[in-house]
Amino acid sequence: MLMGGPTKQRIRILWAATKQARNLGAGDVVHDAFVALAIETALIDGRSRWTGTDVRESVRRYGREDVTHVITWALRGWNPFETGPLQ
Repeated sequence: MLMGGPTKQRIRILWAATKQARNLGAGDVVHDAFVALAIETALIDGRSRWTGTDVRESVRRYGREDVTHVITWALRGWNPFETGPLQ
């Protein structure tokens, strides 16, 4: 699911999956599960840094922060991206 591919594509997949799962449990449980998935699939590493080679070094340290932001928006049903489906 999240393995391989450009980081932008992978984070959008994570957002879509989280949005679909938002009613399957308590928000904090779903949130924590998707952060763990992001680490397990190497979207971010255990030190909270982006792992993709397509991510600038200057922003790699914001991996977990960005992932958390995307997950939070998905749980609220919001689209954090400039374009794409809102539903």
